Amino acid sequence: MLYLLSSLLAGVGAHLAYRKLLLKHTSWSYSPYGDLEMQSGDPPRTVATGPNGGGGKGGDAGTGAALDSADAGEGEGLPQPDFDRIPAVERMLLVFLYSVASALVGTQSVLMAKCTSQIMRLQFSGESQWGSPFAMYIILVFALSAGFWMTRLNRGLRLFPSTFIVPMMQAMWTVLSILNGGIFFKEFENFDSQRTVVFFGGVLVVLLSVLSLASGQADGGDTG
Repeated sequence: MLYLLSSLLAGVGAHLAYRKLLLKHTSWSYSPYGDLEMQSGDPPRTVATGPNGGGGKGGDAGTGAALDSADAGEGEGLPQPDFDRIPAVERMLLVFLYSVASALVGTQSVLMAKCTSQIMRLQFSGESQWGSPFAMYIILVFALSAGFWMTRLNRGLRLFPSTFIVPMMQAMWTVLSILNGGIFFKEFENFDSQRTVVFFGGVLVVLLSVLSLASGQADGGDTG
């Protein structure tokens, strides 16, 4: 329970950092009542969401970084920063923070799936688990975290170019799934120095590869 709560808090922190950086590049801010309001300065670009759910040039879902629909709402007139004018490093940071916030919560489904398999093993071995509060908790968290991940992945495809967001999301999913399992199930306790170096070296290669790809997309500008 404590591990799940710490992951949720870390995910909330990453999302707040993402939202703050995104609002930095728009003419919108949050009022004390939680609503978006115009700041002084130039009005923001707007994007009309078409039948494909995308925005930007020609309704392509892969252009621009719109404000998160959970923050600004769906439909026409969605406030959107000028993605092409955001510095490449901050563009990459936006995608990184979005992916980390999504994966910190979404990868809990991997832990819960393994716990669910253990529950099913006990069930089939004759130890009934139906009605157990712990079993219901595991199944509920699995369903919620898996649904959250799919929602965030689909939303990310609307906010960022697919060749930019998908590799980063999958890299964060892979890395955090491994780390979560190693910490929660104490799999790292048997690591010697050699295995530790090899493991974290592999994680570093994954991250550097994705950052290299994301950097190329950021330098390439609008992919629409």
